[in-house]
Amino acid sequence: AVPRTSTLRWQVAQSRHREIMAIGEIFLELLQPIAEEHTIVEPAASKMVTMAPDRLEIVASTAIYKGSLAVWDARGFDIPSGRYEEYKLRSVFSFTVRAPFLQDADRMRIVESNDVAACGDAYSSVATLKVQGPTDGKRNMGGSSYSTWDGFAAMQPGSYRVCFCGGFGECCNVDGAYATELLSFVVAGASSDHYAVCEVSLKNWPLSEIKTCLIDGFRGVGTQSGDMLMLQTGDFCGTATSPIPGLPNNGVMTSRAPAARDLAGVHQGGTWFRFENENLPDDPGIFDPAPVMTDGFIAKLCWCSKLSNCNPNIPADFTILAGFMTIVRLETDMNVTCFMRGPCSGDVQLASAKPMTAGDQLVVKAGTRPLTRLGGCTGEVVPGVGPLLDGYSGRLTTSADGLTGTYDLGQAASITTGEYRLCWCQASTRPCNYPEDFNFDVGRLTLAAANYVWPLCTLQDVIFTAWREWQTFDDCCCNYNEAGAVGCKDETSYTYKLCREYPLR
Repeated sequence: AVPRTSTLRWQVAQSRHREIMAIGEIFLELLQPIAEEHTIVEPAASKMVTMAPDRLEIVASTAIYKGSLAVWDARGFDIPSGRYEEYKLRSVFSFTVRAPFLQDADRMRIVESNDVAACGDAYSSVATLKVQGPTDGKRNMGGSSYSTWDGFAAMQPGSYRVCFCGGFGECCNVDGAYATELLSFVVAGASSDHYAVCEVSLKNWPLSEIKTCLIDGFRGVGTQSGDMLMLQTGDFCGTATSPIPGLPNNGVMTSRAPAARDLAGVHQGGTWFRFENENLPDDPGIFDPAPVMTDGFIAKLCWCSKLSNCNPNIPADFTILAGFMTIVRLETDMNVTCFMRGPCSGDVQLASAKPMTAGDQLVVKAGTRPLTRLGGCTGEVVPGVGPLLDGYSGRLTTSADGLTGTYDLGQAASITTGEYRLCWCQASTRPCNYPEDFNFDVGRLTLAAANYVWPLCTLQDVIFTAWREWQTFDDCCCNYNEAGAVGCKDETSYTYKLCREYPLR
């Protein structure tokens, strides 16, 4: 029999130093208890349950092992249950357990609660890689009545368990040996894929002119009222040297559960954020929306948990990236008019439509002008217009001087005349795959029947009455055709060149 050990060594001896020697293959066979039981192969003198005299172990005879003695480690009964802690993300933490008969041979494993429903289940002996620290599970210090483990840091938010294996007669290498839970803890954190759009308020009074800027449905682990979001424009969260000027509260939104007067529905604390001001000193606890009155831009959403107690004046405290927010400043609506069966495009002055840029996209939807631009595009996509006739525009292109942006709407081929809404999505920086992604109303598209269509007008018998003030290429060509001239039929003629100076219908 080999005494309990964690190391095996081989020694090779030679009778003479010039002796040729070869080492063949070595096979090791590791034997461990079947189904994780610990038994003593001795017949029981009695069927009574017996406590070990010098340590917390229970011994009793078992029929399934032909009367052999089965041994259970009972120290778990002395470890307090239901302990719950909260630790900060990426911050070093430690914990101490107090119970009798603790020793250096004890081991623990930190596992994810989603993977291990209860200590002792499958994978209880496999420590998660999401918590960094000592990997052997040994305590850092302690005595017979307490043990302290130190030097751990959770690198990802989540819920975790600390599963314990007592060193008495256990190898602590199987899941069932870690059947005692020392504590569970949560590491709060925010999901990093949020995206939100807010509209700039052009007036700060009355309240009806203020565009509410909020985020709802915020996702994360351990989120709660008092968590904060700060808008930052640095390369990474926490690298900005100062808050963004012009934003309410230094660009910080503090989460709370909205009240009935907020008309925001029911939201848990930690999932709802809004730029707002508290009515102090008159109405403490009453909040009204605060207007965002800056230029249009894109900012990072940098999160801080309530536990971290971040200073809202110091961007360096907000280090967790939770996503992005686009602040849109659109000073005038787009008003695009196109004619049936003719080319269609919409121009926008980029200086008054920030942060629109090359690569953005529009979709044509049914509906009337909404009360608010944001969230107002709820109609169905209207096919029959666009480069692919699917209702979607081409990506925005910019003029040579960078002042004007153009959305190509293809041709209005199989769409009825009328008024439609133009809905915007920031396709230059994010995927815009679904109609719901186009949720910002930027203006109106009017499709009108064309009075003059070249060369269809040559098939009509129209009497020439006068020269018109031409509006389109088709209007010009049709007017020359009414006058009986060759006109645009000869594409090398002066008339054709003259008419080409006018836009297509």
